[in-house]
Amino acid sequence: MAVTHTGPDQHLGSITDSLAERLGHRLAPDQIITDLTRLRTYECDAITGYRVVPSLVALPESTDEVAAVVAAYDFTRFATVADVGGGRGHLLRAVLDAAPGTSGVLFDLPEVVDILGAGHPRMTATAGDFFVDALPAADAYVLMEVLHDWSDEECVAILGAIRRAASDDATLLVVESVLPEQLLDPRSRTLDVVMLAVTGGRERTANELSALFERAGFALDTIIDTASPMRIVTAHAA
Repeated sequence: MAVTHTGPDQHLGSITDSLAERLGHRLAPDQIITDLTRLRTYECDAITGYRVVPSLVALPESTDEVAAVVAAYDFTRFATVADVGGGRGHLLRAVLDAAPGTSGVLFDLPEVVDILGAGHPRMTATAGDFFVDALPAADAYVLMEVLHDWSDEECVAILGAIRRAASDDATLLVVESVLPEQLLDPRSRTLDVVMLAVTGGRERTANELSALFERAGFALDTIIDTASPMRIVTAHAA
């Protein structure tokens, strides 16, 4: 039986500690783990060993970032917002509170949807796998801290699934810690390598995100700063 963990442990601590040290910028393991575990859990079983299960549960540490995203962007322009890989729906509920005329669809894995707590009167939950199942129709699609869990090819697959579901006038909103083109911040460099080692994904620059968008049929529009490390990257159908 799989055992799910939601906090730092000895295994992850040793990974981040050794990576940070090798990069010449030693950080406390808990500092990296706090960023790394906000929206994911870890599963350990006899067959797979220790592996990351990206998707999952937004913990309270993300509250400030959710508030910053909602404050920085006007969601009232959309009739329906789909939060793809939205975990427990922290972001989507905040969006719906800020946009009283908007309805929301949370799309995530069945095991995530099954443990949802109190929802929102204008939010529906749809269980599925974005690599396999069709995504719901919406006017805007939000991916918050999803793409950095995945390789480039997997990101193109996720974005392609959204493009197939989206109308030509739909909006794509990718919320990530977008890296500067010149990696001057050693902490960003460390986290980028940690993401690659632990999840198989990576942090990306705006140009790298733009290239992924183009491969999936989108074109980057703008990058919006928030009062948090998160930035909102908007795109439209190419």
